[in-house]
Amino acid sequence: MPSTAVQSVENKTVVFVRTPSGFKAVTVQAGRRNGDQVVITSGLTGNERIATTNSFTLKAELGKGGEMDMD
Repeated sequence: MPSTAVQSVENKTVVFVRTPSGFKAVTVQAGRRNGDQVVITSGLTGNERIATTNSFTLKAELGKGGEMDMD
C-alpha cells in the first residue's frame, strides 16, 4: 500500500477505511517498507477501500474532533 495511506494517530499506526458514512481510522501493523510502499501485516482483510492521497487531511479532521470513528 502507498506509504501516504499510513498515518500515526495517538501513538497508533492507522489507515483510513471508507465506510457508508465516511471514513474510520483502523489500527494496523505496518511491516517492511519498499520505497514509497509499505506492507500492512495485520489489521485489514484486504477488501477495504483505503484513503491513500488524502489521509493526512483525514488525520487533521480527526485531530480537530471531526466526525470520524476510531478503532
